[in-house]
Amino acid sequence: MAAGRPTDYKDELLTTAKEYIDSCPDIVPSVVGLCLHIGIAKSTAYRWADEGKEEFKDILELVNNQQERRLLSGGLTNDFNSAITKMMLTKHGYTDKTETDITTKGKTINTWTITPVTTNKE
Repeated sequence: MAAGRPTDYKDELLTTAKEYIDSCPDIVPSVVGLCLHIGIAKSTAYRWADEGKEEFKDILELVNNQQERRLLSGGLTNDFNSAITKMMLTKHGYTDKTETDITTKGKTINTWTITPVTTNKE
């Protein structure tokens, strides 16, 4: 017999989680929003995903995919605050990168080859 509190992980919970994805009441879906919707702690959601509950892990992935999609769409149409959108998209691998060349100002660097001098001592 396993010790601890019985798990809340049931088919009804998965159905409710899928409902959150299908008709998300939030402007941007999130794992926190999902957890509040189904009545569990965020740590429980991640623990279930780590324990190999594949169907729940897929639901978390769908939430993140929906979030990324809505952020991109809302950012491109200017419906969302650009600073907040930019910050949230970093979680999905997006970056704001500027390459800077402060040493050569875009010019080619001349390279020098030093050849060692050898002497023949006999």
